[in-house]
Amino acid sequence: MGKSAHTPAYEQIEFLERKLQEKEDKIEHLNEYTDKLADLLPVGMLPKDIENLRSANAEMADEIERLKEKCDKQVEILRSAFPEKSGSYFICGSGGEKDANNLPETLLISPMYGAGWFASYKKTDHYGGKG
Repeated sequence: MGKSAHTPAYEQIEFLERKLQEKEDKIEHLNEYTDKLADLLPVGMLPKDIENLRSANAEMADEIERLKEKCDKQVEILRSAFPEKSGSYFICGSGGEKDANNLPETLLISPMYGAGWFASYKKTDHYGGKG
């Protein structure tokens, strides 16, 4: 995140990123601790509490991955919502008739806020997606 972004949404994302890093650090520490405990036991033998620790660590890692994906989606939304701060491209206009899906014939895309020019994208008859 850039230092110039001081909107509440950016601050929330920075807070989430700090919390995710704290959880990752905790998982790393717990995994090291679990490995040290496992090294004291005979090969192939792990007591239930160590198995539970490993399971809890795996669940935390899955949760962190889910939160990272959520955070990445929020960052992308913010980049699109505030192109003047993010430097991201954005739709700056449309033209032509709209089809049955309410999509215009052309979209005008600016490469970044203040660029002073745009690219025109024309719709084809091909729609992507699941099907």
